Amino acid sequence: MPPGRRIREQSPYHRDLPESVQILLGAAFTLLACGALGYAVLAWLRVSCTGDEAWALSLLVGAAVFSTAILGLGLAGGARRPVLLVAGLAALACPWFAPALVVGRSRIRWGWPVSVATVACGFVYLMHAWAPEISPDGTAYHVALPAHYLREGRIGLVATNLYAQLSQAMEMLYLHAFAFGKHSSTAVVHLAFLFALIGLMRAYAVRTGLPAASGLLVLASPVVGIDAASAYNDVALAAAVFAVFWVMERWREEGCDRLLWVAGLMAGLAFALKYTAFLALPYAMVILGRRVSWARLGRLGLAAGLVMGPWLAKNWWLTGNPVAPFANAWFPNEVFDPALEASFRAYLGFDPLRHSWAQVPYDVLVGGYAFGGLLGPVFWLAPLALLSRWRLVLPALLFAGPFALNLGTRFLIPGLPFVALGIAMVLGRLRGIWPLVAVVHLVLGWYPVTHAFADTYAWHIKEVPWRAALRWETESEYLGRLVVEYPIFGAVDRARGRVLTYSQFADSYVEAEMVTGTLSRRGVEWREMLWTAVEPRRWIREGWQFWFPQERLRGIRVAELEPGGETLTAAEFRVYHLLQEVPMKGAALRTEPRSAEAQFVADGNPLTRWRGDQDAGRRGMVEALWKEPKLLSRLVLEGASATPVQISGLGEDGQWRELSVKAERTRFGGWDPRRLATRTLRQQGVNWILLKQQDFGRAEMEAEPAAWGVRLAAQGGGQWLFEIVD
Repeated sequence: MPPGRRIREQSPYHRDLPESVQILLGAAFTLLACGALGYAVLAWLRVSCTGDEAWALSLLVGAAVFSTAILGLGLAGGARRPVLLVAGLAALACPWFAPALVVGRSRIRWGWPVSVATVACGFVYLMHAWAPEISPDGTAYHVALPAHYLREGRIGLVATNLYAQLSQAMEMLYLHAFAFGKHSSTAVVHLAFLFALIGLMRAYAVRTGLPAASGLLVLASPVVGIDAASAYNDVALAAAVFAVFWVMERWREEGCDRLLWVAGLMAGLAFALKYTAFLALPYAMVILGRRVSWARLGRLGLAAGLVMGPWLAKNWWLTGNPVAPFANAWFPNEVFDPALEASFRAYLGFDPLRHSWAQVPYDVLVGGYAFGGLLGPVFWLAPLALLSRWRLVLPALLFAGPFALNLGTRFLIPGLPFVALGIAMVLGRLRGIWPLVAVVHLVLGWYPVTHAFADTYAWHIKEVPWRAALRWETESEYLGRLVVEYPIFGAVDRARGRVLTYSQFADSYVEAEMVTGTLSRRGVEWREMLWTAVEPRRWIREGWQFWFPQERLRGIRVAELEPGGETLTAAEFRVYHLLQEVPMKGAALRTEPRSAEAQFVADGNPLTRWRGDQDAGRRGMVEALWKEPKLLSRLVLEGASATPVQISGLGEDGQWRELSVKAERTRFGGWDPRRLATRTLRQQGVNWILLKQQDFGRAEMEAEPAAWGVRLAAQGGGQWLFEIVD
């Protein structure tokens, strides 16, 4: 354990229990609450199920309702253990007030080979989920955000992390589990959704005459295993979209309109898990086909809206953009901007400098490094699914489609069940071939075999950490063995105030507010300040001077000639009469868009700036007004772009008119902005800077800490933690 690292407080509700038991209790509490609530909803809707469907649909329907309820409680300030305890107990009590759920006899007969394979995979995955959470995105935001909400006691705006604006149904369940079982309980919760998915796949396979073991292709896929055993949401999403498919298939056969309420809830859950699953609702509506009616569309839409709507409303309330952090050009707001959105999309998308489309199949199926995981070599047979039913091909293409927008193997998981069923349908017609394929897949998906042929750094399970799961190997020992950055955790955990870092960090293990320099507008600007200070060539400030015949003016304005072109920016906005600067004190400053940033153009700090890129449909504009007329003849814009502008003046008669100006590109004298950069960060609430060895500016800051106004507070795990002291 690093010196000074605090032992985190255990939940006060089971203070004397071993940590490994607390983890399972925390996860079980959340899962049972979802299951009980879902059971009650299905009973109230009078939806009949087989025994194999009942528990899976109960979990998924309950997750939709329970996650929405936790969101409402969190927004109202109820993200606290006592409130979450009452919410969980209330959910557990719901079946007492519901009629009995009609549960039919299961038609599935479990053979011992399938049972052995399922138990073996389940054991490996459970041990991994039960061990301390180490997944990159899990520790960075899937668990970090619920931990933040729990510390704050409410769900509010997190303007420094764009992931906080995405729909977070799974994170709401993680919030509940984390409150009682900490990090590992969240991964155990996610793992339960894998077995719900497999249960529904088996139910569909048996009803339609497909091999009952079709789900093994999904269960034994290496990327599915590691994803399900981590605090992610991809497998839960796969379960939700498959539930939409399965319930709509039942509706096609049975014609029971009560099933549409369940399908709508599942479509809403899919959206609440990930924006990319918004097509689940249109898909369900399309399946209505010729039997479509306003009543049926209403059932689907209303049920889905009950789960989707709160997430849109939450973002609208907190940011002004219901689908934040996207569509910022349509919903201009003060938190995000189109430039950040565009850079984020470019980062997620296909980069020909990093990838080749010809390499995608191999990396996704066998290699596993370039795209973060592998499906398994047997999925080379995926094209066979095209020969199966169109009802399997359509959702496979629809729900695997987001992979083209975000190149990660795990984004194929929602479409994988349909591909697996399609393969099983085609190969099941060939005697002896399907069992052979299933066995080969199980062998190749077994973690030591996968490790033998996949890339060394491919994301998949590499061991069965049963000692860490039982906490015979402590959390500190396990993290210290597998997480490179762990030696710096203690120092960052003790930091107070914001910590600026250039890249993703395991935020969930520290209580400091981490700001990643690529995940928010503020983070990008703060990082840009440091980069400006690092490069001496950027110490020469550039801008524009605009000369015009001297005139007494009550106001002056600079505005873009046309919206949508190069963005108008300004670090400093100054006016002169000849060579004499006219003080801005007492002037009313206004900027459009981003009116809240008007202060930056006259704060005397060239590192802070205003940018007019919030709304592409509006002209960027900076304006200064005085109560009394001022004799002016020159306007200076420091840090301004080369976009064409119009300079206007407000005369003593109260009328605005265009000024005849002579523009000059100007360079301002050299300066050393290093100390000013860190001082500005400190003024805006950033007290610490965390840099990796290769990060831009790390060596310069370590070599001359006095010039930067920092001190090296800690070093370890390839990370340097600097405290801003001046």
